[in-house]
Amino acid sequence: MITIVEGPDGAGKTTLIDDLYYRAGGMVGRLHQGPYHYDVLKETLTTVSRAMERDAHILCDRLHLGERIYGPVFRQDDMLKDRGQRVLERALLGLGEVCQVICYPPFDPYVRDAWLARQQDEMLDTLDQLGWVYRLYKTQWSMLPTVAYDWTRHSVDWLVEEMEAIRSPANPGPGVGWYGSDKEGTVLIVGERSDSLPFVSVEGSSGWVSDQIPDIDERGLYWVNAVTPDGHPEHPGFIEEMQPKGIIALGSVASTWLKEAGYTYERIDHPNYHRRYRDGETYPLQETIHVLRS
Repeated sequence: MITIVEGPDGAGKTTLIDDLYYRAGGMVGRLHQGPYHYDVLKETLTTVSRAMERDAHILCDRLHLGERIYGPVFRQDDMLKDRGQRVLERALLGLGEVCQVICYPPFDPYVRDAWLARQQDEMLDTLDQLGWVYRLYKTQWSMLPTVAYDWTRHSVDWLVEEMEAIRSPANPGPGVGWYGSDKEGTVLIVGERSDSLPFVSVEGSSGWVSDQIPDIDERGLYWVNAVTPDGHPEHPGFIEEMQPKGIIALGSVASTWLKEAGYTYERIDHPNYHRRYRDGETYPLQETIHVLRS
């Protein structure tokens, strides 16, 4: 289980994390991520995965959204960008039972005054920077289940109820993403094989495919490969338990795997085939997802 607490300096993140920590009787891990050095995707997944090996529930004091907002302020560069954020959030959903809290009390006077009182200990240097960051947190998109928390209006009891109501499902399957059912409109997308987690890379087919579905929310997609990293066919038993709304096979290997397992599916070209032989044509993945959900 992962709870990510985000927000600008002075918004009350640390106070909230302390409260959540003590409510859990200290039986949770605490993680502060950043600043990043070179590979936001790899650094985040490595750190979070290691933390989850130690603790069943971790509280994250900022994570990847902090890079998207603070990176441009400090070094005029966002090392994650839209593609990286989408792929990373896909992987985080695959870890299961994830939710995100954005601490967002009114700027004037609460955030401003809290920042002024602790200016020497905060990350930002000026009120102008703080105002910029505050506005960016209001407009920054995310595909993780997210609740906005304003401590001037909301109790922590209210917040805890909201968090549990929106938290993503557990993931007992071999893939990544939203392990949902027909009721939730989840579409299963089957690829061929990779050396790591399926479709968790900003390079190659994984990154390219992510760019082809700009209007599709990852909350409702589950990604898996037909072949495991060590070259064996993935066991398809999870599909019966999952009961997805529809299934899409990307290429011949995925099609054969699904056919042999006895499942109905829609087939489209493997990304590499499409890029090589149909470059310039629209890749039909987004349209196919819409059709399956209709």
